[in-house]
Amino acid sequence: DAVSPSVLAGYQPSDVVIHYNPPKFVGALALLTPEVLRSATIIGHWTWELERVPVKWQKSARWCDEIWVPSQFVANAFIATQTIPTVRLRVVPHAVDRDPMRPLDAMRRQTARRKIGIPIGTFVAGTSWSMLSNFERKGVRFSVDTFREAFPAQLGTDAMLLLRCRDGAEFPAGMRLIRDAAERDPRIVILDGRMRSLQIADFYHAID
Repeated sequence: DAVSPSVLAGYQPSDVVIHYNPPKFVGALALLTPEVLRSATIIGHWTWELERVPVKWQKSARWCDEIWVPSQFVANAFIATQTIPTVRLRVVPHAVDRDPMRPLDAMRRQTARRKIGIPIGTFVAGTSWSMLSNFERKGVRFSVDTFREAFPAQLGTDAMLLLRCRDGAEFPAGMRLIRDAAERDPRIVILDGRMRSLQIADFYHAID
């Protein structure tokens, strides 16, 4: 039942929650009509993984009547960035209990693993990320280091690490680091949509 933001005024919304981090938040805001911007409470629902949010977020914050964040950690990141006013800051956790993940289906698990040749009984770890979300911020190299520490190659443990990234061309330098790591360890498999590909639902089924 989704509708275009351009016709939102016809619904006379009292509140509009925009779940889009700055700086792209302003682009989403531009899809709303002036009528909605004047009459509705504009709420930015933002998430950040580091101890401080970027100072440049203050430009988007000026457009918000309220700022919602999913955890106290993110709230503290706003408080630490003192140029952004926090009087309208609220912690509103993600309502994950309203839409729980379905139990993994054993047959689908086998099918997903068969698509990329994972042997039965192998322990599979995985991480999926977008280069547009910042390679360093996503900690992919730490995933590789953690996997090797947990499963030293010399022990011969049946384990694999799946690294899923569909937009590696956006940051070739980061992708080279990942490819170098995979070349040194055949247990590390890159799912980049070229030689090997896996839809996100199948990815979740394939990993332990």
